[in-house]
Amino acid sequence: MSITLRGGVWHCHFFTPSGKRVRRSLGTGDKKQAQELHDKLKAEAWRVDQIGDLPVRTFEECCIRWLREKDHKRSLDDDKTKLSFGCSIFPAVMSRR
Repeated sequence: MSITLRGGVWHCHFFTPSGKRVRRSLGTGDKKQAQELHDKLKAEAWRVDQIGDLPVRTFEECCIRWLREKDHKRSLDDDKTKLSFGCSIFPAVMSRR
């Protein structure tokens, strides 16, 4: 089992089929939920490496990731306003990136 409890939160550690190390918090204190999320992440990594199948993400998930990666921008508040408008227009749009 490649999940460990650290400070009351479960973390996972595994290698993808291509050899890339994945280490991250699973964000839960429940072992069963942590194991399910670990298995999902590992299966998704296998599908990406072996089949080339990219995971499906919602527009909102893409926006959240973008905001986290761009939190250093001075115009982040403007971006949040524009993205929240986009999320209201495209609530169920899926992306494969």
